[in-house]
Amino acid sequence: MLAAALAYLAGSLVFGLLFSALRGEDIRLADAPGTSGVLRRYGLLAGAAALLFDAGKGAAAIWLAQRLGAPLWLAAAGSLLGHLYPLYFRFRGGAGVAPALGALAAADWQLASLAVLAALALLWPYRRWLASRLGLGTVPAISAAGLLAALTSSFWLGHLSLCLAITLILGLRALQLLLSVPRAQKP
Repeated sequence: MLAAALAYLAGSLVFGLLFSALRGEDIRLADAPGTSGVLRRYGLLAGAAALLFDAGKGAAAIWLAQRLGAPLWLAAAGSLLGHLYPLYFRFRGGAGVAPALGALAAADWQLASLAVLAALALLWPYRRWLASRLGLGTVPAISAAGLLAALTSSFWLGHLSLCLAITLILGLRALQLLLSVPRAQKP
């Protein structure tokens, strides 16, 4: 539980929100506080920094769990929940893709590689044919594909509980976001 609590507190340090706060802004008013939002709003360097710092939180949670002998999935869950519902930012954070990738990479680089390859392989076809039909942003949809690839691969490579926890948390968050989107009223 100590690993999960510390991972949650570290996960609550959402880089996009910190960066925008230092600039006297709240990025959530204009864009998403994750890597893609920071990239669009503040440029390539800030976007790369957001990816590194937010992925680093997930990796640090795994490292901490390994040192404390705690379950990896529990520490990853703490980091993800901190990023999604940050204590320091009124429980409104990012989508959790970067910390999930960082946790996967720290636990098993092969799983992280498979997730990234699956996401990249589906990026162009998704944007070309499905994005406008589904009305779902590129990052959540492609991230889901990558996580499903990692989850499937975990049967052979190990870390099933870690992949399952990450997929479940991000899946529930995506569902929450989908349900909160206002629907058009019928006349």
